[in-house]
Amino acid sequence: MLKFLYILFYLAQQVNLDKELRIDTLAQISYMSRNKLQTCFKDYFGYTIMDYIRIKRLQNAQLLLESTELDVKEIALLCGYRNSSRFSKLFYIQTNMLPRQYRNYIKKGDICDVK
Repeated sequence: MLKFLYILFYLAQQVNLDKELRIDTLAQISYMSRNKLQTCFKDYFGYTIMDYIRIKRLQNAQLLLESTELDVKEIALLCGYRNSSRFSKLFYIQTNMLPRQYRNYIKKGDICDVK
């Protein structure tokens, strides 16, 4: 459990998780092999490390869409996505809305929960 907390702390330190994160780096930080880390993380949390990172990045994107007027491309970059089309596709999968639709929805005063 302590090793997972260390990994989660490391991930929390990454501002908007905008840096490229590699499983090998996380394995080194946790003093676990890559395979053991991936297996244990999924067994403990119910999803993969990469799924966790994606969820956190998209949650950060939601906050930026709600609280700033930054362009969607800028938000994509700040959240670790170099390709804004890929970002929009993943955002849609997470929220059932494209980023611009989400921003417009929020501006109307409605509340949207993340899946």
